[in-house]
Parts: sequence; structure tokens; C-alpha cells
Amino acid sequence: MSTLKLEQYINFESLEEMNHHVSLHVKNNNLNDTQYKLLTVLAQYSCKYLGASYLKLDTLAGLLDVSKRTVQRNLNVLVELEIIEKVHCFRKIRGGFGASIFIIKEYIEEDDHSDLSTRNNSQDTAGERLRERLKKTNTTFSKSKYNNSVVPNSSDAQREYNLSYKDVVPSFIPTRLGEYMIKFFDSATVTRLYNSMSNALRVYKGREEFGSEHIVDWMYRATNALILAIKNHRHNPQKYSAVKNMYSYVYQTALNIAVKDEFSYV
Repeated sequence: MSTLKLEQYINFESLEEMNHHVSLHVKNNNLNDTQYKLLTVLAQYSCKYLGASYLKLDTLAGLLDVSKRTVQRNLNVLVELEIIEKVHCFRKIRGGFGASIFIIKEYIEEDDHSDLSTRNNSQDTAGERLRERLKKTNTTFSKSKYNNSVVPNSSDAQREYNLSYKDVVPSFIPTRLGEYMIKFFDSATVTRLYNSMSNALRVYKGREEFGSEHIVDWMYRATNALILAIKNHRHNPQKYSAVKNMYSYVYQTALNIAVKDEFSYV
């Protein structure tokens, strides 16, 4: 796989720009845990050629500790959501398809879809601008395989390579609750915890006597109970048992709190 091949698919001018669009994808799509981790891995491997990475399914499956079928299924979801684009690479010598190039796409606001065709036809994209800059750089410096690297080999680049999106709260989670949960859990875990509690409390949704503020309050209290249980076990494992499944814990805790509050009104 030549570096030039990946250069053709550079889609951003800076790590900050790529991180911003990845964050928007995470924030505005209800990704499950595997999809979130998959997108994060793709972003981590797209730091050298911004937005583009060349990975095998076996590699992704090993990094995520899941099956290749699981990887393929969740990649297809990311493609359908227009978060990534997948380019198959044909092996000239042995024939057949090898590893694929994965391209992280720009996040497009709903209002921007109307002029999407105009943007696609424009040559002034981030990738085009960056490739022009690379051409100028290659005429200035001696030709070397390292000249094609967009990210310099520095400690700052290495820190950016290990980027994390723990601070992103999905937009569908109520602000007060999300801001509290994200202090203790990453975005994928926050999403799964929220969905577990939502499933537990779905019987209360739409009832006049229990508005959305009640449901958010129950979730807040269930989350707080989970955090307390985890901390208690860490400080005194002999006295407090470990939480075996966080999602089951908040499901049952949120439901117990809601039922107790419901019957306290009687």
C-alpha cells in the first residue's frame, strides 16, 4: 500500500478539524458501544493522513476484541449514517480485494444538505487545499518517504494520535444528566447507561403525573447510586460487593426509585 494512495483521500487540513467533525458525528448520532469505539479507532489511525486510514478487518477485530462479522456489520452502519466512506482496494498481483481505505467524512448539518452538491463539485475542499500544500512542500524539501507525512514526528503529534472523545455528550441526553454522567464515564458508556435507564422507565413516559423532569431526576439518582456503589467497592471491597454489570444495575435502580416515588404519592 503506497502512501500516495492514502494521500488521495486526505479530507481535513488539521487534527483539530478532523476531531471537530468526529465529535459532531458522535454527538448527533445514536451510536452503540461498538460503533463509537470503531469510529474512535479509525480516527486514531487517520492522524497521519488526515481522515484516511488503511486497515484490515482482522486488525479492527483484534483492536476491538470482537468478531470480523461484528466489525463488518458496524462499519456498514457508519457508512449508512454517512460518517465514513469505504474504498475497496484491489490486489494487482494476487487479485481480489485486500484491506480497505476508510475515509472519515465531514459532518453535514441538516440545513447544509441543500447545497451538498455544490460543495462536492467545489475544488476548494480541505483535501484539495492540503494536497496543494504538500506539492509545494515537496518542491522545497528533499524528496523523502517522510515528506508525505502530514503530522510531524513530535510528542504533540503522539498525544494527538492517542486522542479521546470522552468529553462528548450525545445531543439526545438531557443536558443536566449528561454533564453529570460524562464526569465519570466516556461517551459510549454514557449512551448505554442512558439507554438502559430509558428502557427501564419507558412505562412512565407520557403519563401526566410524571413529566420529563421526574424521569431525568430518577436517572440522575440511579447514576449517582451506581457511582457510589463503584466507589464503595474500590475503597472497601471486603464490605461492598462489585457491580458486575453497570447497565443492569442502573436499569434496576432507576426502576426501583421510580416505583418507590410512585407509591409514595398514594
